[in-house]
Amino acid sequence: MKLNIQEIRKQSEGLYFEQTLDLAADLRARNQEILDVKDILAVGKVQYEDRMYFLDYQLSYTIVLPSSRSMEPVELVESYPVTEVYGRRN
Repeated sequence: MKLNIQEIRKQSEGLYFEQTLDLAADLRARNQEILDVKDILAVGKVQYEDRMYFLDYQLSYTIVLPSSRSMEPVELVESYPVTEVYGRRN
């Protein structure tokens, strides 16, 4: 996902986005217990105000992990709100 900083600053009401991400290989490389991660979707808004960037979005995905009892693959659907704030350097 690439958002242009100049475009974000121009939109006083914020810039809305909906982005599908393919991070399965990266996440499996970080944690070998992860069998798969799919349907990664970020939906939200980024806004610039008072030299700060505010990101508010909903992150949802399906992660496949081995069962702690049978070691068979188990799919878990996750969704949660994310809020991030970044300061602008001069």
